[in-house]
Amino acid sequence: MIAFIDSIEAILVSLAARLGPWLAPIPPAYFIARSAQKNLHAPDWVALAVGLAVEAVGIATVHNSLVLYDYMREKRQSDPPAPLGLSLALAGVYLITGISLSVFLEAWPTLLSPYAPALFFLLAGAGYGSLAISADQSRREAEIARGKARTRERRDERQAVRLSSPQAQKKEAGGDDPLAALVSQWSEKEGVNNGK
Repeated sequence: MIAFIDSIEAILVSLAARLGPWLAPIPPAYFIARSAQKNLHAPDWVALAVGLAVEAVGIATVHNSLVLYDYMREKRQSDPPAPLGLSLALAGVYLITGISLSVFLEAWPTLLSPYAPALFFLLAGAGYGSLAISADQSRREAEIARGKARTRERRDERQAVRLSSPQAQKKEAGGDDPLAALVSQWSEKEGVNNGK
């Protein structure tokens, strides 16, 4: 019975871990949309777009930052660095924009409403930068994979050349050991005689 309860608990925790990150942006998107509607007098569809855009850029910038952090932690010395600092700065732009639109604009609407639209240009820049960082990371990882494949091919070619050299064949046939050489020659002759 306890094992059954443990398995149900594991399923619920796994479900929460997978759903939570996708549900978390809904409240901020709502408050940002409500603030844009109320304080910037945006039509409903624009307010909805504002809320969704801010949270979509947030997801993208934070995701990129985590991917680049993981890359920088795991990369070899010969691999090129990733722009983790820039990605973190873009995530900061998302946080500043989101908090400004949902909290500060609500607290001081008359003071901030003339300046709040400027945040959308910063947010758009963060979105464009996030797209560029993502494409750049894909290119970087593909180049690393190509470099690893070239290194493997060169290693395989060197090994094939080494194995085809007379010294390698001599070693394969028993090297300098006369008894091993005789056994190798005998087994080759036996294979030929048995083949006839």
